[in-house]
Amino acid sequence: MQTGGYGQLGRSFGLFGDHVIGLEIVDWQGSIKEVTKKSDPELFSAFLGGSPGNLGVITHIVLKVHRDKDYVGSLGLKALYWYDPKTLERLLNIVAEMSDDVNFPRNYDLCVSVLSSSNELLDWFPEVDLKMQREHPELYGEDGNPFWPRVIICYAQWVPFAKDDVPDEGWFERIKEGCLFPFTTNADVKPMSELTKQWYSTYNPLHTLLYSVNIFTQDLY
Repeated sequence: MQTGGYGQLGRSFGLFGDHVIGLEIVDWQGSIKEVTKKSDPELFSAFLGGSPGNLGVITHIVLKVHRDKDYVGSLGLKALYWYDPKTLERLLNIVAEMSDDVNFPRNYDLCVSVLSSSNELLDWFPEVDLKMQREHPELYGEDGNPFWPRVIICYAQWVPFAKDDVPDEGWFERIKEGCLFPFTTNADVKPMSELTKQWYSTYNPLHTLLYSVNIFTQDLY
């Protein structure tokens, strides 16, 4: 959070730090302070844009969250591929197109990752274990423990920002081309809180997990 907090929702919703509205800190004198943009804008900005620990210890964070009912119709896509340079190039070209086109809608997010061999694939895709055992038994040793080859993982989503927003299904189809298991890659309508919690909470970097899970809620308590 203190270094921005890039996550899966970055194009659509900005950085994790953009959703912080208040901090409780212990400063260098041992004093406990509440810091907001209104109460101390310079210190607030410094904590969100500086190196962690330099200005004090953060003990609590107050976040602005988003409600599912404000983003009804969100689509999510989770795809797995055997590693191949041409496949990786094709997927990264989609990312490059999104970056190069200044008019590309911010409704869309796409994350492409490459895992080395003997990776912890089931941490990312726990639902593929039984299907892998059936379709690719050669990956499982005599002890039943798999040795995964290099793979490519994609997470993608579309979020409506207005009632008349319509997703481009062709964009999802381009990403899905050549993926391994259709049941993990169908564009699926889910509440954003469920989509980010179930699909993205297995993503390893902690800031992405926190970002994805914490800024969405089914309702405000």
